[in-house]
Amino acid sequence: MKIERIGLDDLVDERRALASRVGNVFATPEFLHTWWCHFGAGRQLELRAVTGSDGALAGVLPLYRWRPGALRFIGHGGGDALGPVATSEARDEVARAVRALPGLVVCEHVSPAWASAMGVEVVLEEGSPVLPVNEHESWDAYLGSRSSNFRQQVRSRTRRLERDYDVRVRLADESTLEGDLDTLFRLHRARWDRPSTFGSREAFHRDFARVGLERGWTRLMILEVEGTPAAAWYGFRFGDAGSYYQSGRDPARTADSVGLVLLAHTVRAAFEDGRAEYRFLRGDEPYKYRFADDRSHVVSGIAGRGAAPAAAGLRALRAGARRLRQFRQRARPAGGSRPAA
Repeated sequence: MKIERIGLDDLVDERRALASRVGNVFATPEFLHTWWCHFGAGRQLELRAVTGSDGALAGVLPLYRWRPGALRFIGHGGGDALGPVATSEARDEVARAVRALPGLVVCEHVSPAWASAMGVEVVLEEGSPVLPVNEHESWDAYLGSRSSNFRQQVRSRTRRLERDYDVRVRLADESTLEGDLDTLFRLHRARWDRPSTFGSREAFHRDFARVGLERGWTRLMILEVEGTPAAAWYGFRFGDAGSYYQSGRDPARTADSVGLVLLAHTVRAAFEDGRAEYRFLRGDEPYKYRFADDRSHVVSGIAGRGAAPAAAGLRALRAGARRLRQFRQRARPAGGSRPAA
């Protein structure tokens, strides 16, 4: 294996093909370049290519210098699946390249397999459930495999909404994308009483949505009731997978279950489009496990020399932050708002 530093504009086609092979839109050169343009100012890029004895690209380490003596994977705060980019066949060798790096490596939202291979001291584990679409003959067959309560809710709430109102679900295209992104962020903000991480990075998400649409990856669906947007769903179609990234809905339409109706519509679309799987991405929200039984997860932690004590320090900080949140929640008056996502 040969490891060499490269720039964001190097090996673009090869890196895109590798991201496609592993099925990770957050590993594409387009995503990494967009993230770097928004958050990389004043930082030192440490992007590395790992090539095999045949000279072919075997892996990519999308890193930057985060602190003295510490590297961090590009994409945090925006991507839900980060870390090295390599096929499972090359994982061990690429992981050795990570372990050989001097200092610490901050690893966020990496798969357990990668964490194990890199020797990550895990600090945090988060659910990232997947619905295996290709294990069901059809949408109806899938619904038949779920609980009767869930099945009834999906069907009855969809029928009721379509019976009582003029309902339309449409997919954003080049002519509607900007306005539909306005709708997405407006409806997302309407759900919370304080800014969310997603909303605070609006410019970044807008830029990547545009790039993704050009590549055929971006999927932004708007559910309209009587001609007015009531819910928005934002995700990706990349390789054999459909992914749900973020959403928003009109609080005035809560009783109409517009969020559930639109989410079910996107899952059904994954069946009709012939996707192999539907990824709910990072987060342990209970509604995801109404659709999927899968317990896949991603982990975050630290690899490299001195990883264990550094991880212990992070655990202590996280425990302190958790106790502070619990104290604030106990002190919050009855009827207080829920946290932003």
